[in-house]
Amino acid sequence: MTTSPAMHKPLVGEEHDHRLNALRAHLSDNALSAVVITSPETIFYLTGYSSTAYYMPRALIVTHEAVAAVVCDVEDGPLYTNSVVDQHYSWSLRQDPANAFATALTATVPAGHACGIQAGVNFSTIFTPEVYAAVVEHCGRVVRDVQIDHLRKVKSPSELANSRRAGALAAAGLRRGLDALGAGVTELQISTEMLVGMIEEGGEVPASYPYTYFGPRSWRRMELPSHRALQKDEPYYLECGATAGRYGASILRTGYAGTAPTELRSIHTAAVSAFEAMLGELRPGVRAGHIDDVATLALQQHGLADSRINKVAYSMGVGFPPGWGEAAVFDLHPANDRLVEEGMVFHLVSLLMSETFGAVGISETVEVTDAGARSLTECSRSLREGHL
Repeated sequence: MTTSPAMHKPLVGEEHDHRLNALRAHLSDNALSAVVITSPETIFYLTGYSSTAYYMPRALIVTHEAVAAVVCDVEDGPLYTNSVVDQHYSWSLRQDPANAFATALTATVPAGHACGIQAGVNFSTIFTPEVYAAVVEHCGRVVRDVQIDHLRKVKSPSELANSRRAGALAAAGLRRGLDALGAGVTELQISTEMLVGMIEEGGEVPASYPYTYFGPRSWRRMELPSHRALQKDEPYYLECGATAGRYGASILRTGYAGTAPTELRSIHTAAVSAFEAMLGELRPGVRAGHIDDVATLALQQHGLADSRINKVAYSMGVGFPPGWGEAAVFDLHPANDRLVEEGMVFHLVSLLMSETFGAVGISETVEVTDAGARSLTECSRSLREGHL
């Protein structure tokens, strides 16, 4: 076991105390003495620790008295220099990480005290059957799938400052990509232009590479850009996500390389109409599912309610590759009866699927204020045409 040096504690003060106290209150409410966390986003939120090594077994053990990290020894340096933990237990690549975890668990959590395991994480490689058996043997009562992501739903002033900065970066990156469109340019070149634009404005490595799709590939989603070149009279899709202080914002726009057909313009108009209707209704105290209802009603007026291909919004905040969203924190889906609160940040999306033109629509990252929602990624919502 190693105690972290006192000089390396950037995430200190009231905000750090507030985050830990909120988690510990949640533990008390659920009669737990500790929780094991493996999500890189939550680990960052509680400690300030930022690393891309979350594909390797690692964990954070939080009790009412201490915060202990279990990491590979290659992470010792980053853990010291940019995080707040009381102790850390490392394992080498020639060792079994389960042994380091067992040592940390027995040193941090008293025997027989109930322990929870964080729910909904994408990277939890430390939880082999042997590790889980060790937790059960030591703690007795183990609660799987402890929900703690909701503690991140309302952003603090410092978090909002990062989100606003990320929004400006995303908009700058998108504009850079749109301006670079032209005959023969490839998807990969446009995505790279968006990335370079964000970095040159002071951005960080984003949680996801910018997305660009041309022509037939406009029907696809979540694929990396290709070497396909833009052709005359075909649709395109650009989506740019930026990062500031590991907080993300994203924006998408679709357009047409040439004079857009009337049908495409009508679909785009419907998507923008639904987006602006949602933006106008998104405010503190509104039921989350209501925003989905608003989008459905707006699209029904255009006869396109069945063309929607996405959820209307999901929380944005801490993001690590491969994704920028926080859907587990707060999701604006029809069945969500929770209320929207001031200080939330969402990726608000209005995207329709056309058999003729592929994905058509817009998205922006928005902040919920006491007066309603405002965009953090301001950019023209008009349909883009021309370029060739």
